Amino acid sequence: MSGILQRWTQALRSSRPAARLRVIEKLAASRDADSLAFLTDALHDDSPEVRAGAARAIADRGDPQALRPMIASLLTEREVEVQKQIADAVARFDVKKTKPLLLMALDEPHLPVQKSAAWALRLICWEALSQDRRAQIAIVHADWEDVVGYGRAAVKPLKKLLLEGSAHARRSSARALGEIGTAESYRALISVVDDTSLEDEVRKTAAWAFRSFSWTWIDDAHLATVAVLLEDWSAAVSLGPVAVRALIGTMRGKTTRVGEAAAIALGEIATEEAIGALTRTQADTSQDSRVRDAAAKSLKKNALDMLNVPDMAVRKSAARILEGQGWTPGNDRERVLMAIAQNKWSEVQRLGAAALEALLGLIEQSLECEKVASALVHLLTHSPDSLSTHQVRQLAGLPDFCQPADVRRVVRPGPRRPSSRVTCEEVREAAKLVEHRRRFN
Repeated sequence: MSGILQRWTQALRSSRPAARLRVIEKLAASRDADSLAFLTDALHDDSPEVRAGAARAIADRGDPQALRPMIASLLTEREVEVQKQIADAVARFDVKKTKPLLLMALDEPHLPVQKSAAWALRLICWEALSQDRRAQIAIVHADWEDVVGYGRAAVKPLKKLLLEGSAHARRSSARALGEIGTAESYRALISVVDDTSLEDEVRKTAAWAFRSFSWTWIDDAHLATVAVLLEDWSAAVSLGPVAVRALIGTMRGKTTRVGEAAAIALGEIATEEAIGALTRTQADTSQDSRVRDAAAKSLKKNALDMLNVPDMAVRKSAARILEGQGWTPGNDRERVLMAIAQNKWSEVQRLGAAALEALLGLIEQSLECEKVASALVHLLTHSPDSLSTHQVRQLAGLPDFCQPADVRRVVRPGPRRPSSRVTCEEVREAAKLVEHRRRFN
């Protein structure tokens, strides 16, 4: 180190900023290789004037080795006027060397660094940036109108912000994705809604954007997921079976309040899958007691109605629930429905005319055709006097639509093979025989 440089170095330790600044100006004119290190150190001086002077001095020298410390100083500088002067100094370097360093800073996870990098890029390298990077800068600066204007270019950084940002930033990014309104932006929202590994609040924010901006765009399954995430239980119930899985997951894994509401909604939907989930929840001692109670109430409330739904599997589930609760039928109609659900057809036949309404209901629902036909033939054969003339005529005109295809008779030339199946034709024949006997007695 030369003697004069050594004296200048000692002068940089002066307590007077003006003295240190004069040394910086002299170092700027020096071409001594060692002087550059002192200039970069001066970028961290306590005095704003000295820091700005050091940046100008480095720019005057144009040494590319000083670019990294210059940019580091630019990103961490908190005095606005000094930051502007450092930015002006950085702008004097080749943009091809400046841009990559600033883009690296833009991708840093720390928001203050991102904001400084975005500001510098907009000031220094704007013309050299892609649309994707411009969109990213607009997001960092929260210029949401500009963000939406970038359209597809903004989708990827918006999704990243939705996953990683603060609550306010997530909501803003979700709104922007909804307002962009392209297939890409909707897919980004869907992927967040579907990802059960994410925090509920993140998924809820994406769900909120769907409801606000693209409610008519998504399919029923995603409508159900969105409704459940937003705790819109009436909407979930209105979607029926497609909402069951989302409700089951919510009932099992969320807060007590939400679990109770999901159990009630499952009881309203009352498919076999929903009833099965409620039954398992009721029996699971590891579940919250209030959620188990809500499941039990849903089961008890709906079990009687479920005995008459057009699905034998659900009827059988309802019968098991009622039996497990110690319930007993209160009238002949309930006895018939319970016997049908439990596959106790001899009991149905024993109940006679009291079973007719329920049996005709099964015919209308095209359920258990052969067993129903057998029970009706038994009724006409063994208890004809219990039937009114109108009921007998009704059975005499019984349509074939109640029969499954595999038990309908197919007319073929030649003798018919005997069959053990009872069909609607035989019910009609038995009813006509009763009519004939009544007519001539």
